[in-house]
Amino acid sequence: SMSASKDSSKEAISRILFRAFQRKKASRPGYSRQVLARDLGVSPTFVTNILSGKKFPPKERLKELSRLLELDVHERTALFKSVVLGESNVQSLTQFLAPIKDILASRKSTSIDHRSVLRHWWILPLLEGLSLSPPLQELSSLQKRLGLTKEQAETALSSLLQADMVEVREGKTKKKDAHIYFPSGRPKKEIRDFHRQMIEKARDQLLRKTSEEDFHRRLITGFTFALNPEQLEGLKAQILEFMDTLTKQATQGKCTDVYQCNLQLFPLTEKRG
Repeated sequence: SMSASKDSSKEAISRILFRAFQRKKASRPGYSRQVLARDLGVSPTFVTNILSGKKFPPKERLKELSRLLELDVHERTALFKSVVLGESNVQSLTQFLAPIKDILASRKSTSIDHRSVLRHWWILPLLEGLSLSPPLQELSSLQKRLGLTKEQAETALSSLLQADMVEVREGKTKKKDAHIYFPSGRPKKEIRDFHRQMIEKARDQLLRKTSEEDFHRRLITGFTFALNPEQLEGLKAQILEFMDTLTKQATQGKCTDVYQCNLQLFPLTEKRG
């Protein structure tokens, strides 16, 4: 029935919010529903009703709620979809949230110190390289193909072992989880630094890799457009969904290369005073 579907949707959304709330409590001792209510400018009862699934989060509070709870990619996308579809199309919302719940359940959200694996651009590429087809996933092969020194490869491996993201089985180093991601609800300095390194890497590729074959192996594109600020969150959600779709397609079949996709959506005009 429509009422049952509506309740199911509230439960699915509240599960995502409650998960994020518990994550924030674990990383910030003393954080409570009262503190969240204060930061959000609402009553503690209001927060309790949203986290328990008694009420849908109101549209005008979603952006701030996402920021305060530092929601990750899929959580933000799910909440945005709930706003787009609205309570009038509960069945569609329920169908959308089902795969989102599966994704959240199957992925390992790492709570380690981000700096240990994001401090150098080559650490995560080496981690992904461990998923390549044999014998391309061998450390000696990855070191050579990523253009790393022996010291850099050893630093990367040490960081990944310390972060419990790899394991050694039968004398071979393997990636422990197929899907590891970092919740990125707020702009942490180490994440900014990592992306800066990757942007510099992309610039280096533009300057040095100029043969026909080099251009064939990549895509260089971008576009400039006018924006209605009300559409911004919708654009972000579509980009996040695209990232997931791209990754799934990329890993089908035999993987022989590690790629980086830099994508930054940013304003060229200054904020109005």
